[in-house]
Amino acid sequence: MAFMKQHLHDKALTAQAMVPLCCLMPMIFVFQINNSFHWNFVAIEYLVVAIPALPCVIDPLCTIYFVRPYRDWVSEM
Repeated sequence: MAFMKQHLHDKALTAQAMVPLCCLMPMIFVFQINNSFHWNFVAIEYLVVAIPALPCVIDPLCTIYFVRPYRDWVSEM
């Protein structure tokens, strides 16, 4: 495998591996802050449920960005 292709694969796998971490850490932070200060904001309660769904949206976008046939197909649209 060519060096550039291997480097792109490494970047893609790194990005896809970081998505859950980047999405779950803010959820844990919001949950802890909400419980510590006993805030009763409905938006914060919804965020704790909505933030874990972000990897389901972000991961396919990473795939579209890093896989050239998918990226070409999207750019043609």
